[in-house]
Amino acid sequence: PYRSYVTEVLFDCLTNTASYQTIDYFSLPGWKNEPDRRLAYSQADPRPMEFPDVVPNPTQRIIRAVCQTSSITTN
Repeated sequence: PYRSYVTEVLFDCLTNTASYQTIDYFSLPGWKNEPDRRLAYSQADPRPMEFPDVVPNPTQRIIRAVCQTSSITTN
């Protein structure tokens, strides 16, 4: 069945990795109603952020985009 989900991701720009901290799954599309399931992961048991079924896989592109924001300065 189709599910929407919301995640919190921890990015480590020194190692160019990203791991899920939490994932909320919704049984309905569009994030409707309350989540049906919530998973939380500890830093001792990280779950890498991956998109194995997406071609081309955007994982490294997302990490690069997030980590490049550290060089942005404001006036």
